[in-house]
Amino acid sequence: MELTFTQYKNRRLINITVILLTVIILTLIHLVDPSDYSFYVCGFKDITGIECPTCGTARSLHSFANAEFGESLRYNPLGFIIGIILSVIAGGSVYELLSGRNIKKSFSPGIIKNLLLLIFLLVIVSWMIKIILIL
Repeated sequence: MELTFTQYKNRRLINITVILLTVIILTLIHLVDPSDYSFYVCGFKDITGIECPTCGTARSLHSFANAEFGESLRYNPLGFIIGIILSVIAGGSVYELLSGRNIKKSFSPGIIKNLLLLIFLLVIVSWMIKIILIL
């Protein structure tokens, strides 16, 4: 199916927006060290003394944005996964912008569903490992 000029222009605008937003988000995450600010209190940790599955995600993303991938994984694998997803989305948008091809058609809903399930399982397993190490 051939794209009309308007469809092509809209897709191009969307890709540019995605790239710009990703760059802005990663730049802010890179510049602002969450360890310097106490902007979030975890209710789950306050009540149980155990970190929730998202504790450390901001520090993890900050480490990812600073190319400290081992630290990113150590703080929270979820932040590392989010960093990879942001990078892939931005990379895919750059590819589409430069090549004019729609790569989103390559991903079937089944692949995306399985990928989300895998991410969920990784988060739960890493949380269980954290709990076991604390006890």
